[in-house]
Amino acid sequence: MPGLEKFQSALITIALKVTEPRSEEEWKKFTEVVKNNILDLGGPTVFRSGLSQNELFLRKMTWGFFEITGSYERLLDIETYITKFPFRKSRVTKTRYLRFIFEAYLQEIYILRERLISFLTIIARSFRKTSRNEHVNKVSTMLSKMVIKSFDKIIAIRGFHVHSYRYSEKDFDILNSLEVMTNLEPDVDTKLTGLLKSYYEISHRTVRKKSHQRIKENNAVVRKILDAFFESLFMVLFDRDGNVIFPNKTIKA
Repeated sequence: MPGLEKFQSALITIALKVTEPRSEEEWKKFTEVVKNNILDLGGPTVFRSGLSQNELFLRKMTWGFFEITGSYERLLDIETYITKFPFRKSRVTKTRYLRFIFEAYLQEIYILRERLISFLTIIARSFRKTSRNEHVNKVSTMLSKMVIKSFDKIIAIRGFHVHSYRYSEKDFDILNSLEVMTNLEPDVDTKLTGLLKSYYEISHRTVRKKSHQRIKENNAVVRKILDAFFESLFMVLFDRDGNVIFPNKTIKA
């Protein structure tokens, strides 16, 4: 089983075991809390208070993991978005939409990188005052370097600045210029603008295909990074039997 799925399966299994109500009274309270949260009703919205250190750690780890997988899923979604243009009867142009989607992809790549590093920080801090501190810190440092190096290769695109999330490339600049010149008023439409419109359609298809291919290849690389990342963390946080190793004790799945 790939590292991402293996880690997810183990994490969800223990999360469900820890969260599951232990009595009829707890089931009744759990049902009420779920209903209040979903329907935004008055009444209790928290199932249990006074969580143990291990339960708090599990909550942080689960939320962090879902943030990571959420970012990855958005990268896969964008791989589909970029192949379609759903706003033909709006003021949104094909070029601006294409550029927006590609820049959103690069931004999500950066967000995923930061979430992976943050996840490692949470784990390392949780084991800081335990006998496993040195080992966990060593693995976390190694994985952090791997993530930074791997993702920097993906986002090292000319003109892209990770802090401003702006992206500029010759293909998009030319495409934008062609689009402006082909969207003139009818009374200034000439043989030249007709030719430019043909160039624009060809250029748009070419740039969209190139961008889609780049995203598809990047996503394949990201998936390999995630599998390696969570395979390594699985060996730190779970034993051979799939029991999760918390900072204070081991809880069997």
